[in-house]
Amino acid sequence: MTRYKNVNSGAIVSVRDDKVLDSSWEQFDGAEAETPSGYEAMKAADLKAEIEKRNEGRDGAAKLSTQGNKAALIAALTADDEPDAVADADNDDDNDDA
Repeated sequence: MTRYKNVNSGAIVSVRDDKVLDSSWEQFDGAEAETPSGYEAMKAADLKAEIEKRNEGRDGAAKLSTQGNKAALIAALTADDEPDAVADADNDDDNDDA
């Protein structure tokens, strides 16, 4: 059997007859398999614990949500890691009045 990887989802399957696959599948030898790192390597419970740690001392609106699936938790942490673009924009608006 030959292994194939879906270019859209990353799913890997083994099939005997490649005629059943569409163009979104590429032959896969396993050599390029990636090991998750960063937030991807963490379990959802660990991601929630990290969010709870970051939420300590934050007001209600500034708190990160611990709701949702793993992808939602990763998105919340990743957005929190980014420089605060909103604060920068607010500072620019304040300077326009001067």
